[in-house]
Amino acid sequence: MADDTRDDDPVYGLEGVAPSDVEIREGLEGRRLRAVLRQRMFGTQTEAVRLGPYRVCAKLGQGGMGSVYEAEHEDTGQRVAVKVVRSADGAVEARLAREGRAMARLSHDNLVSVIGVDRCEHGLYVAMELVSGTTLRAWASTEPRTVAEIVAVLAGAADGLAAAHDAGVMHRDVKPENILVDERGQARVTDFGLAKPVPGSPAEAMSTFAATLTPSGASPGTLSYMAPEQLLGKPVTPAVDQFALGATAFETLYARPPFWGATADAVAMAIVEGDVTPPPDGEIRDARVHAVVLRALTAEPSARFESMAAMANALREALDPAEAKSGWRRLFRR
Repeated sequence: MADDTRDDDPVYGLEGVAPSDVEIREGLEGRRLRAVLRQRMFGTQTEAVRLGPYRVCAKLGQGGMGSVYEAEHEDTGQRVAVKVVRSADGAVEARLAREGRAMARLSHDNLVSVIGVDRCEHGLYVAMELVSGTTLRAWASTEPRTVAEIVAVLAGAADGLAAAHDAGVMHRDVKPENILVDERGQARVTDFGLAKPVPGSPAEAMSTFAATLTPSGASPGTLSYMAPEQLLGKPVTPAVDQFALGATAFETLYARPPFWGATADAVAMAIVEGDVTPPPDGEIRDARVHAVVLRALTAEPSARFESMAAMANALREALDPAEAKSGWRRLFRR
């Protein structure tokens, strides 16, 4: 059993939250930590911790919902990422199953593919494609990124979301933590835990989406990236993902969110009123790209792009051809 641990790397839609004392003492995480400790202290080769047919190799990240591990299939040797629900709460497990089934329907180069959803002694788990890379937030903060590099990644994420929309699935929680950037610099959208069918699509009638997991009066998503219609509890369309990607783009370009307020209520009011915070020192990095981002952040859904695919095209077309070519070349040399 490998003793590699990467607990500070929040990937696959899990943000850094320390495991509880109960989780450390009991369950999968407790078994894993005890096995690692015995191996380090005494060189004891213990039996691998298992999730169904997978042997746990290392921890990749964790959050309020659960943890993600790198694992190996005992028969094929295939390396995967396995997300395990933290609690036995039925609604949380239902959300995890919902995410897995939603993603299993999708196949696209800019989406993290799901291999399967199953249950074991530790609860429900989703086995996913193992992506070597980091979150968009971490990628953007490790070194200065050109506008062309950022646009290349964002447009890729838009392509993946467009494929999801074509399959009848809205993400509803697009944010920098839910976009991975792999070793080739390619965007990979993950964490469809709040997925919802596109109104009128075949997916709307599927049992995958039958359960409503959001409590009455609550708004699903992450505040800084939520469209006004989400906050107001209005019917939503794929345009909510455009808005969230626009907020993600603004934050990636300027290292701060597009809507600011001293309280959560103030942030929500700024979003509803379309009051976008100016870039630091008023310095717009690229006027055409900035215009695309602002259109995606329009408070009125009908004023955004007609589709996510159209937003992806607009991002690419906003760059000067020479600059775009240079940015793509630099990005894929990594």
